[in-house]
Amino acid sequence: PAVMKENFMKLFWTANLCLAVIGVIVQSAPVKIGKVYVEYGQNLGATVPARLNYLFGKAGVTVEAYSSDVDSSLDAGSLVLTFGNSTTSNKFVSLEDVKLEGFKITSQTTTNGATLISSNGRPLDPRGKSFAIDRDAVHYGAVVGAYAVLEQLGFSFLHPMEPIIPKLLNLPTGDISTAESPYWPTRTWHIHTQHPLEFTEVLNGFDAPMFAHYDEQGLPTKEASELAFSNKHKCQPHQYCESWESMFSTLDGLFEWLMANRQNRVEVLLLGSPKWDLYGNLTSGPERQARLKRINTLAHSYGVLMGADIPIANAQQHGWKMISLKDTFEQQTLDIQNRVDWAFAAEYDFISTESGLSEFTKPSCDLMLSLFNIFTERISGHWNREAVTKVHCSTSQFCNEKDDSGAYKYPDPRTGEPINFNFLPTYADKGLGVMPHTVQVYSFSDPSANSYGNENFTYMSQYMNWEAGLGKREVLYYAETAYWVNVDVDVPTFLPLSGQRRLADLRYTAQQEKIHKFRIDGQVNFESGHEFGYYLSNAVTARAVWNPRTEIKEEWAAYGAALAPLLAAFGDFAQPLQDLIVKLAKAQAEVLVFSRVNGATPSDEDLLKLSGHAYMSGADSWVDLERMLGLSITQPDKIHLQETSDPNWDKMTALLKELREVFALSAKNFKDLLTQATEAGLEQQPLKFLQELSDCVQLLSARAQHNTLLYKAVHPSTSADERTALLLQGRHLLSETQTVMDRLVANFRVPADRISSWRQGPTVYPYGYVWAARTLYYFWRDQGVAEARTERAAVSPCYLNRQEPLELAFGWGKALEQALRVLLEKRGLPKTKIDPEVVKLMAECLSPPLKEIRLPRDL
Repeated sequence: PAVMKENFMKLFWTANLCLAVIGVIVQSAPVKIGKVYVEYGQNLGATVPARLNYLFGKAGVTVEAYSSDVDSSLDAGSLVLTFGNSTTSNKFVSLEDVKLEGFKITSQTTTNGATLISSNGRPLDPRGKSFAIDRDAVHYGAVVGAYAVLEQLGFSFLHPMEPIIPKLLNLPTGDISTAESPYWPTRTWHIHTQHPLEFTEVLNGFDAPMFAHYDEQGLPTKEASELAFSNKHKCQPHQYCESWESMFSTLDGLFEWLMANRQNRVEVLLLGSPKWDLYGNLTSGPERQARLKRINTLAHSYGVLMGADIPIANAQQHGWKMISLKDTFEQQTLDIQNRVDWAFAAEYDFISTESGLSEFTKPSCDLMLSLFNIFTERISGHWNREAVTKVHCSTSQFCNEKDDSGAYKYPDPRTGEPINFNFLPTYADKGLGVMPHTVQVYSFSDPSANSYGNENFTYMSQYMNWEAGLGKREVLYYAETAYWVNVDVDVPTFLPLSGQRRLADLRYTAQQEKIHKFRIDGQVNFESGHEFGYYLSNAVTARAVWNPRTEIKEEWAAYGAALAPLLAAFGDFAQPLQDLIVKLAKAQAEVLVFSRVNGATPSDEDLLKLSGHAYMSGADSWVDLERMLGLSITQPDKIHLQETSDPNWDKMTALLKELREVFALSAKNFKDLLTQATEAGLEQQPLKFLQELSDCVQLLSARAQHNTLLYKAVHPSTSADERTALLLQGRHLLSETQTVMDRLVANFRVPADRISSWRQGPTVYPYGYVWAARTLYYFWRDQGVAEARTERAAVSPCYLNRQEPLELAFGWGKALEQALRVLLEKRGLPKTKIDPEVVKLMAECLSPPLKEIRLPRDL
């Protein structure tokens, strides 16, 4: 009976999946096609047809223009594709019942036996706002529909820099008639360019490096202003260089990926620093503005809206803040207006902003509210465009201001208590939309183990739903598929659970909408890169806001359905791969989020040090230092290697054992599937992706195994000989792991040095976003702490520091940090009683070394 039930459920969910993906159950067969006849409508513009022709060419298919004149030459092996409002599509595709931004696909067999597939779609939803884009020139739904046809033919768009190109095209063996439209109207992809990602420089209008010359200290040379934005890049031997033009040429892949995965907006955080303008007008000059306008024009040619995220007063991480707190209010008003006008002159369609002075600090609530309203009036009132602000999940910030009567000026309307500073926009002009934000892998209801001081994020869901219920302003759910620093992609920790949790949050929100009769406007997803398998959760999350699979009741079945169209290119191995990914995500929920050992869940108090996610994450100096100072940290905490007397040590070792066993089994399963696919002759490109996913799971397993070795090695009950043996095993494991890592790095879709070298770009970080992963930095730092070969390794939180705190917090201070570090290391603090050796240890916290940390050399 159990087997019958399992088989029935598989059949049931497969049927649901087919209905959800293409409207009807359609069989298809792979066929070798040498030529395709194509007819494009005017509502696709010029860019998309050229890109589709390029993709067909990559598949070895010749494209010939279709017209009725060629009908007589067609036969049973011919394929005709008509896209957009072409003559043929208009004949066979009716859009009367299709909602804005939706599309329809039909297919039939012609009288001479040829296969004819037609698609068309509706334009962008105007939502009462003006755009820089001409929504009638390129119909969004027509473009999405064209890419949906390509997906049906066997193309796949998992990674924005590498679409999967089929060797054989899948032709339907029956007629198709299907229509899709978005569940929520706003589907925004936030590329967090405060992190040194694949597209950080190009989307900010900068070359790599942004100055044509840096000196050995990482500061621009006197020639920098002359050569910035020029074609005279003369890089020094120690520099990594790419011109903006060469990076711009790759953006078609990004915008194509967005359309194929049903996004309609991109948001880019614009970077700036006062010091840059000492070397030329790099931040607000006409050259940068012209480059940004070219990017936005290209996006518009695909039907994508472009947004600029520009902080009002938040200077954190080189955010291009609009105002200075030192200026008069009149000057601040003028600065906001000028910055908004500058951005719209670059043809952005909307502008978002950040609250506060940083994630953790704020001005007075009176001032912040006034600044919000000036920002909103200029955008919404003057330009009739969209203004929106992030609502962060940082804690312990409230608006305690009182009026003359002693009453709170800004009480939370739901409780009467001083409002959470992050919720202050509820008092702002209704033209200001809000983006309630959650961080890391966690869903609304997951225990978040005190990340950012939060037990969970249910309060953020409650605020979002309440604000949406008021119906006064735009409300967008703002989650993330990668947080980056320490906890996921830069370890790297492959987390398909992230995509599942984003889908689950949207499904829960859709359910709440029906119960409580409100609607949010959509989703913004915070993305921090695509490598190490993060493209998978990115694609799942992007499509979840288009279709949250509400017709499927069971959460994991819904996740499987979301994966299915993305994995179709894996052919006979699509279903086994889907099963393994679902199984891995389930296991991650159990051992990383709920931290269960043998089915037992730790208490809320124990979870503060027994979060599985905390042990798989990394730690660096500024996490360890915050923890030492008793400050709220931005990630789950754990029992550290030096804390062998912690009363929960035994519980922790049991958790490490569970993590090791769970991920070792997953690694074996992925490796076995890879072997089977290789032996069966899976096409080379899908096989490469499968190898990559398998390698990412091997790294998960290695991280868990390495933890087990180190924690056992440092415990006082371990003999000296055994400790030495365990530490040697750790080093041997890292040597094996580096081989896997090198294979992954060799397959990066952008030049490896752009994203994984030690180099200064426009962000505050002197390295690419996966430098730590490429070098196994977190692994080696833990190894060094366990070995304790030096005093700094044994006791200093500043050990192997890679952060620049002044740059991080204020956007300046690189040279000062280095000078202070050198001074303290040489002279200490002679007029104090502080031990010079302690001062020397702490000096390392002020800045990383000028030259790259080399591991294991620098342990």
